[in-house]
Amino acid sequence: MFFVTYLPQAAILTFVDGPIAFVNAAMLVLSESSTLILLISKWWWLDDATVEVFDAVLVQQNQTALVSAGREIKPTGGSDPLSKLGKRLKKPFGDGLVKSLIRYVVLLPLNFIPIIGTIIFFVLNARNVGPAHHARYFQLKGFSNTERADYIKKNQGGYVGFGLACVLLNLVPIVNIVFAFTHTVGAALWAVKLEKIEASRGMKEE
Repeated sequence: MFFVTYLPQAAILTFVDGPIAFVNAAMLVLSESSTLILLISKWWWLDDATVEVFDAVLVQQNQTALVSAGREIKPTGGSDPLSKLGKRLKKPFGDGLVKSLIRYVVLLPLNFIPIIGTIIFFVLNARNVGPAHHARYFQLKGFSNTERADYIKKNQGGYVGFGLACVLLNLVPIVNIVFAFTHTVGAALWAVKLEKIEASRGMKEE
């Protein structure tokens, strides 16, 4: 994709970005390539795989009660958390793939604004990518759309920071598939931390 689309996009960006057009075009092509790879992977298998990893991390971190809200837990005595995951009771996510693609296309023209446009493009994507990694967590918590929006707003800084790290790491094509799993593990561990904080607050109130 780099060999096919880089020069045409660099030529177009030259009219608005001047001498830095070649740098912005490189960032844009990397973003496009990584997004395309992730979207195709999600369509075929990645969403299911990351849900399994997310739930397994929660079980491994003694959050079985939370996971049981979205799937059956097998009564096994083994130490492998994946072996304890049974049938899903809730179908994860839904139309996230289509929304991600539409959002990406809508924000893409920001790259025509020299320097600041590319920065805004990444930050706005980060604002959506961060909460997207907790979609399963919100589902297990049983949040309504309003509750989810309020929760994201309350933790906006954390979600933007996490999302920005994910967006930047995902710029590396192919390897970004591996990062999809490390992002999932990180998001799950963050969810565990949030659960412990919530439990601690509940104990103090009592």
